[in-house]
Amino acid sequence: MWSIALTPIALERLGEFEHVIQKRIWKKLDWFTGNFTFLSHEPLHIPFDGFYKLRIGDVRAVYSIDFERKQVIIQSIKWRDKAYKRG
Repeated sequence: MWSIALTPIALERLGEFEHVIQKRIWKKLDWFTGNFTFLSHEPLHIPFDGFYKLRIGDVRAVYSIDFERKQVIIQSIKWRDKAYKRG
């Protein structure tokens, strides 16, 4: 079974969303890790090589994968229109 970890930045960004949106994000992340091996993962391009995106409605989670630990590391969570901008 895959596990999930959030970086301090992702955790901070998550706290900026309304409670209802936070619940929706956690529910999707739980589903995502439970179905991880059955899903195709959408890689990002330069300057985000090595990262992938997960669509959660109008929110995007940018993640990396640690195959040795079977862990998905959420790097950032932002509204779609801000997700792929640095900072």
